[in-house]
Amino acid sequence: FPVLAPADFAKIYDVDSLYAAHITGAGQSIAVVERGDFNDSDIAAFRQRFGLPNRQPTRILVPNTGMPAVNVANVFEAELDLEWSGAVAPDATIVSVFTGDAPNGDELDPLIYAIEQRAAPVVSTSFGRCEAWFTSTDASVLEGYGAIASLGGMTVLVASADTGAAGCDGSTLVAGYGKAVTFPASLPEFVAVGGSQFQLTATNQSMYLDTQLDALSYIPESGWNETLGDIDAGYGGLGAGGGGASKLFAKPYWQVPYTPNDNSRDMPDVVLSASADILPYAVSMSWTAADGDAQAPQPEALTAYAGTSAATPALAGMFALLNQALAEANPAASVGLGNVNPILYALANNATSRSAFHDITTGDNVVPCEPASPDCPSTPPYQFGYTAGPGYDQATGLGSIDAANLVAAWKTMTPTSTSLELAASATTVGSSFQLTATVASTAAANAMTGVVTFYYVASGEGGIGVSGTLGVSQVTPSTSSATEGGIVSLTARAPEGLDGSGVQIGAFYGGDPHYLASWSALSAVRGASTLTICPTAMTLAARQAGFTFTTTGGSPPIRWSTLADTTCTPENGQIHCSIIDGGALAAGPKAGLVTVVAMDQDDSYVTAAVTVVDPAADGAVPSLPATSCASDAGEAGSPLADSEADATADAQALDGAPEHGMGSSKNSGCGCSAAGTDSHGIAGGWAGVALLAFSVARVFVNHPRPRQQEPRSLRKYWDKPSHPRLHT
Repeated sequence: FPVLAPADFAKIYDVDSLYAAHITGAGQSIAVVERGDFNDSDIAAFRQRFGLPNRQPTRILVPNTGMPAVNVANVFEAELDLEWSGAVAPDATIVSVFTGDAPNGDELDPLIYAIEQRAAPVVSTSFGRCEAWFTSTDASVLEGYGAIASLGGMTVLVASADTGAAGCDGSTLVAGYGKAVTFPASLPEFVAVGGSQFQLTATNQSMYLDTQLDALSYIPESGWNETLGDIDAGYGGLGAGGGGASKLFAKPYWQVPYTPNDNSRDMPDVVLSASADILPYAVSMSWTAADGDAQAPQPEALTAYAGTSAATPALAGMFALLNQALAEANPAASVGLGNVNPILYALANNATSRSAFHDITTGDNVVPCEPASPDCPSTPPYQFGYTAGPGYDQATGLGSIDAANLVAAWKTMTPTSTSLELAASATTVGSSFQLTATVASTAAANAMTGVVTFYYVASGEGGIGVSGTLGVSQVTPSTSSATEGGIVSLTARAPEGLDGSGVQIGAFYGGDPHYLASWSALSAVRGASTLTICPTAMTLAARQAGFTFTTTGGSPPIRWSTLADTTCTPENGQIHCSIIDGGALAAGPKAGLVTVVAMDQDDSYVTAAVTVVDPAADGAVPSLPATSCASDAGEAGSPLADSEADATADAQALDGAPEHGMGSSKNSGCGCSAAGTDSHGIAGGWAGVALLAFSVARVFVNHPRPRQQEPRSLRKYWDKPSHPRLHT
């Protein structure tokens, strides 16, 4: 039977027109996310068999996930992804970002690591799980990585799964868990890639394939659905393109005019061929398999795979070609495209660029369901799902891609640049502050439209914390120096996370049919803590005890310490200094100065200055003051600068170097001091990713945690929804 070779794919999806223009992926890179290593010989055999340049993938092993090893249960997926991303973009650098043989590694680790390390401008992953198994908190954490990817110019593509409208079911004969989509394909910052199948029959085959079974032109497509195929052939059971409505994410602005009125993020976004029966993807493999389970290594042979696991890396190759074409047309433009969904939807619904898509109007992803199970009708036929039709639908999305037309449409757009201005760099959780994004271009025509999304990214233990979207606002067109641009203002409420490692905010302009997307650098917003200490200054006699400092506000519990203590003396072989325990201070044995520090669980701190006198020299023992901070909120102290150098200075200050910025300010009355905030956060741009890791590690500097031991609420659910479709 005929299989889909790289040359067939290029002819069908108009990629060969790009090759003729020398757009082959040169200078570009694609990261594929895998669980386990691959066999170099298989990749070499594939490229040699189909006349591709002899380019081997490079490897990035995720730290602390064990040693490199071929994972026999996932080697099929790895080699399918590596071969087909490189088949479509033959001169691109293909990067495998993979986990080692540690038993607790999962596919979330390499996806996060690929984003953290900016492994490539295009990232492809074919893994996911039932969205219903994840909480809104799980979703918010990964959305932080989606924001980082978008604000770093990375385009992330995720397979929408192979069980049709039943994303929570696996390779079963009937669905039992109701309508569902998969995560992380449902993340709005990622492109959800679904499946189609060619309308190729014995009757019309000669129209589209020559006598050698090579493709002659585009072959019309329908929605992929091969549910209840020949089970003995190795791909039976549910087999259809994933699609439906998310229950975790609201509908993003770019879907509002075009998708069902369900207030949900709908998927898929686009599709490519995923059929196991009609032109499945040719793959070189040195393993035999039954239902996706590796049996034993064998001599390399040509096999065939299908499913959205094949469509996704192939589409990643297309976006690498698009990146090359845009880089050559606009050398000064930003590298990468970021979240391409806003422009995909704009182009698909614009008369001049609609030819970049093949609108698929037939087929479905309907699957049979168990009677009385969720969403299953009460009367026959017991099935549910979505049907393809004109325009967007939840079976085939916007349709499949004409690569050359997509590149041509994208190249007509003018590059932009986006800057972000914050009205305040410090605020309290829940309070309002102003954001202003300015989008500039070099165009002298076409008023700018589109939307800016304001993201916040919070640091959490081991990486990104609860993050999300502060809001979206329409661009107001403006003209400056005869060039078109736009401005966006948003009044937002400061999110959670300000009092910890800090929150970073970025603006992403999604573009419109005339203008390319762009993004701002990340800007830090620091927490203005409510923590105060009372008093801020006092005098004690040497060795005098019995006075207790108090605090209000902040985030208890409070940790107490002293630094810059000059009251110390050596006595009987030991050094005796001032001592503080739970706020109670016992002065040191000689006259001097000591700084008392109170720090809450968010690392906000306040200080008090204590003067210790020698009663023998001064003639009197100071009386203990009666103080209260209950009615005094204090003034904001000076926050520390957001840089690695200042983070180091922080540590030195707490170790006893008073010159490193433990600033405080005094009020009337008891003289209470408000907190300075130890905020680290991400510096502007991608350099901040490393700083984020630094700031988190600094909190646990005395208790380092290997990556594989970090708690991840997503881990226990993370796995492939099903094995790649196999047809031998």
